[in-house]
Parts: sequence; C-alpha cells; structure tokens
Amino acid sequence: MKTLFVFLVLCSFNVVTAQTDTLRTRYSMTGGYLYTIHTADFRALPGVPNCCPKFTDGIGNGFMAGIGMGIPIGDDLLLSLRMSYLKHDAILRREETTNIINQGVSQGGLFVHEITSRIRAIGLEPSLGYRLFGQFFVNIGGRAEVLLSPEFDQQERIDSPSGATFTDAGGGNSGQRIRNQVVNQPLPNAQVLQLSVGGGISYELPLNRNRSWLIVPEVSYYYSLTPLVQNLTWNVNTIRAGISLVYQLQPSHKKQTIYDTLYKRDTIDKKMRIPTIKLVFLNSENSTKIIENDSIINIITTITEHYERQIPLPPIVLKPSIIAVGVDKNGIEKPLGELIIEEFLSEYYHPLLTYIFFDSSSANLPSRYHTLTDKQANQFDMRKLRGMKALDIYYDVLNIIGSRLLKYPQATITLTGCNSDNGVEKGNKELSSERLESVKSYLQAVWNIDTYRIKTFIRNLPLKPSNPLSYDGMQENRRVEIASNMPEITDVVNTNDTIRVPSPPVLRFKPSIISSEGIATWHITISQNGAVLQHYEGTSTPPTEINWNVAKSQTTTPQYDTPITITIETKDREGNVAEQTITLPTKQRTIAKKKNDKTGDKRIENYGLILFDFGKSTLSERNLRVTNFVKGRLQSNSTVNLSGYTDRTGNLQINERLSAKRAASSALSIGRPNAEQKGVGQTELLYDNDLPEGRQYCRTVQIIVETPIP
Repeated sequence: MKTLFVFLVLCSFNVVTAQTDTLRTRYSMTGGYLYTIHTADFRALPGVPNCCPKFTDGIGNGFMAGIGMGIPIGDDLLLSLRMSYLKHDAILRREETTNIINQGVSQGGLFVHEITSRIRAIGLEPSLGYRLFGQFFVNIGGRAEVLLSPEFDQQERIDSPSGATFTDAGGGNSGQRIRNQVVNQPLPNAQVLQLSVGGGISYELPLNRNRSWLIVPEVSYYYSLTPLVQNLTWNVNTIRAGISLVYQLQPSHKKQTIYDTLYKRDTIDKKMRIPTIKLVFLNSENSTKIIENDSIINIITTITEHYERQIPLPPIVLKPSIIAVGVDKNGIEKPLGELIIEEFLSEYYHPLLTYIFFDSSSANLPSRYHTLTDKQANQFDMRKLRGMKALDIYYDVLNIIGSRLLKYPQATITLTGCNSDNGVEKGNKELSSERLESVKSYLQAVWNIDTYRIKTFIRNLPLKPSNPLSYDGMQENRRVEIASNMPEITDVVNTNDTIRVPSPPVLRFKPSIISSEGIATWHITISQNGAVLQHYEGTSTPPTEINWNVAKSQTTTPQYDTPITITIETKDREGNVAEQTITLPTKQRTIAKKKNDKTGDKRIENYGLILFDFGKSTLSERNLRVTNFVKGRLQSNSTVNLSGYTDRTGNLQINERLSAKRAASSALSIGRPNAEQKGVGQTELLYDNDLPEGRQYCRTVQIIVETPIP
C-alpha cells in the first residue's frame, strides 16, 4: 500500500504539471474490491425450512474485473461501457434470544440463524462521466448482471447454553445443536437478471507525456433495483473501489507539411597533366528525409552535386643514376679506374665423393647421376670434365670409377649398401641390398667389371652415419659407399684450365633513383660487346649497394679489351621510362700477352678436401694423401691460402670455429702453419644444401697455391 501511495503521489504531480487535453476514445482494463451490503425482509427461503423470525441485513467482501471502452460525446462528457465479472458473496445473520428447556430446566438461550450466499455474475455497466475540473470525473450509470448458478448454505444453531440440543419430530432429544442445515444448494427462485443504478467519482493519472496511457482510480456505489429471490425482499447493493489501466487513442488532426530543399557540393581534388586548374561537374544525386512531429511533416530534399577539381601536376621527375667502385679481397672500397682481367694457368684437384645417395624407400639410381650406355662408356674421356665444378664432376662418379677400374685391372672395390634405419626403412637390409645391386649392375653392364672384383657388404646405418634423427641425416644415410684397395680408384680428379682473375675481384654498384611518381621497376644490366654478363632487377626502391663477384663464374668474366657498360633503367608508376649508362675500361692480360711482354706470370693450383668426420678437424687418410701431394708441389716462393667451409647443419659459431680448425690442420699438414687461412663456416654455402651431396661437398677445405713462373 505504501508503494501504491507513492506511485499515486508521483502521478498526481505529473497531472498537476500536465496540460488537460480533449477527451479521446479509450480502452480499459479494471480490477477492484467490492464491499457488499445485503438488505432483506424475509423469514425463510421458498421451500427451505427455517425458524428465523426475520432476516434483515448482511455484509460481504468480493472483487470485480472487467474490460471497457469509452467514447467522448462532448468536451467533458464520456460515454462508457464496461463488461465485468463480479463476486459479491455475503452472510445474512440473525440472532434470536429465547428460553430453552435444558434437562428439564428452563434457561435463557441464543439461537443463530445464517444464510451464506455465493453470488457470481457477468455484468454490463453503461455510464456517463462528466469532467468537473482537471482530471476529476463524476460518473452515473447502471448495471445489468446475469447470475451464474448462485448457491447458498443455511443453518440454525444453538450458541448457548452449551449443553442444549434441538428436539426431533417426535418431541424427543435429537442430540443436535444444528438444524435446518443446507450446504451448496442452488438459490431457490433466484432472479437471474439483476439491475442496479449507481454513481461514483474517478481521477485520471497520465503515465506518459502524450497521455496515451492512464491510471484511473475510482470509487462507486450501486443500488440494486431487483430482488435476489423472486417475491422476497432481498437486494444486493455494492460499494466498489477500483483502479483501471487505460489506453487512449492519439488525437487525429491534420498536420502541416513543409518542403525544404538543401544543396550540397562535394568536390574532390585530382592531380592531372593539365596546364591550369579546372572544375568539372561529374554528377548529382537526390535524397529525401522526412521529419514528423505532432503538428508538422517536414520533407527535406537534399541535392548533392559532385565536382572534380583538376589540379596540374608538377613536372615529372625520373632520374636514375649509378656509380661503380672496386672492392679488394679485404672488403675495402677503392676508386675504380679500370677492370684488369689476368689469365693464369690453373690446375684443379677436385675431391671425389664416393657415396651414391638414394631417394626414400627407393633403390633406383636418381636421375641427377650421369649414366651411360656401354657404347658411350667407350668414348668417356676424363678431359671432358675440364672447367667443371666439383659437384658437377661428382655426378660422373660411377663413370670415373668404372674407367679407373679398367685402367687398373688389379684393383677391386667394396660396395656397402645402407639405409636410414628410420620410418619405412627401419631395419630394411633388403632395401640396402637392392641399392647395392643397382650400383653393382651398372658397373658390370656398362663398364664390364667382373663380379669377382666387386665385393659387397650390407648394413642398416653406415659405419659413420650422419645424425639419424634429423631429416638431412636420414637423407645422407640412404647411400651406397664405394671403397677400393687402390687409392688411385677413388683419388682426386685433376683438370687443367685457364682461369681469368679480375682485379679488383668485386665490383660494387651504388644505384640511386629520383622519381616524382614512384618507382614501379628497375633493371641494372652489365654487358660487353652486346653480351649480358650480369643482370639485377626489382620493384620499388633498389638497394643502396649491389656487389658483383666478377671471379665467381668464369663464364661471365669479361673476355675482351673493350669497355663494359653498366646501364640502370627504371619505370615509374605512370609508365615513364628513363635510364643512365656508364662505361668501365677493361684490360685483358692474357698468358700469350704476358709471354710476349716477358712479364711475370704464376701457376694457380686448387685443391679440395672432404670427408671430415662429424664435428672433427682431423684429416682422414684420403685427405692426407692430398695434403702430402700439395706439400710435394710447394716451392719456396709459393703462397698458400686455405679456406674452411661447413654445411648448414649445426650452430653458426660452432661451424665457424670448426672450419677454422680444419683449415689450420690442413696448413700444418702441408708444412705451412703460417699460411693465410680462415674459417668461413656456413656463412657462405658453396653448393645446394638441400641435396646430401651438396652438404658433403660443403664440408671442405679449399687450398689455393700460387707459384710464380719465371
């Protein structure tokens, strides 16, 4: 109740501050409390025995619930109709004092006569409400209700004295203190249609600003015009306190329509190749927005015009440039006057790797190995290997060994078949045997090597395996190893060649491009006599430095006395192209020219060592054979340079130290411990390390011996 009181106070405050509006059609839901007042003047119900002197009144409590509709018929008049369900029960009670003979003694006593009515009804309530002031209404109307199976209970009982009882029909003691009792019986001769008139007051409390929702408390009194029971004086009057939730329709009135037009200009800038600024109309578009309130509809049309302001671009700037400097063997830059190419007689001693590697689960010779027919084997010439790198020579290893076995008929070889002993190859000696047979069959069929000269041995992992748990190690362990009783069969491959040595050994190019439109592509081309020696290209900004190791490939080393040209060409994002070309004088010092001029010359010998044990710097027997040969070739005026390398496996710093130790061991073995030496490690990979043979050939020490020729 306290909460309801606060709510009503707040709503009342809202009413005070709100402006009273005109009445509108409304719909409502109502609930309320009924205080029922029964007026009577009868002794007994028809056909129902009762000894009551007369029933005169009774009271009761009930409730009602209903729905309704209201229609305004004037500025302050509201015609309403409500359909409701009503419950207005009551008890008619009459106390009677009398003398009672109790156990032969006359005593004063009290009889109580009661009729309990249970009345349910459906009613229609038309009413007319008049607004006196503000939100306060006075209502008059009536009610017509239809009773729904009215029932009653009845009893007469002795309240005192306590031991008294009623007599039975024969005048004897019934032993009962209650008589004429009726329970849950239909009310006899009930007047089903009940008519009432009434009136009351109500007050409207708005719940929102536009008063579409209201709370309406009300109090009313209805006086009955129809007796409850035919031919009896028994009427039911009610006092009702209720509350309604009301929804009002919004007032309808003609709204004013206003049309507005707005113009907008949308301008974008675009830089173009034009002489002056120019404003160009592109298109326009319309949009409509409607803003509506209680009295106005505002239709706003917006016209947006799109323009393009064309702005002249600044002059195109596209300027490539390039300079070239020399870099000596110590990495120091020097001004570049000319490029000198000097020819030297050179001997190469390439180590021969005597392992044949196989693909996973395969016993077929991989296609990268050079295989011949028996007719081609008759024409095989070791001199054709001249100028080839060690790895390229290696792919002819079976042909080299086959030709040497023919040259040394007393020599024998041992083939050891191996597998990775991991995964599908785990413990698969049969696969090791099949790999061995592939190598053996080739030597027999192509090179006609007798069976008795080929010994075989089968195992899982090699005797000195690579790491069997790494992918690279598993690759290297899938192999056939070749050994011989004569070192000449597996000895190094000696080739003679003429090499061209540039001075400086490295050319460093420093490109620069200035572009107002941005760089799309660039190309740097080094050529001589129309032949391209080297080419670099890219997108966006080129690197600040590009190094060309001229001596790295003999096929691209300049061969003529004519200048080489360095051209930088670039294209910007607008498709404009520009280039710059510089020339570099080139001088060739051929062997013939040096002899004719009687200038000093020198012989260059290159030796390679491989097959170092994993993590070791100790020279194997095969490597000792090479270093002893080098030692015998050295002269007092020979200069020696040793470089140690490793493959990609392992730690960078550890590999660098290991390669330095191998170079030092080699220098000591050739008797030149103070020779120039360095450990390169894996910072420069000599061959493709995705191949097992490439990694093997990277585990090397390269020995370069230069000896002056008088």
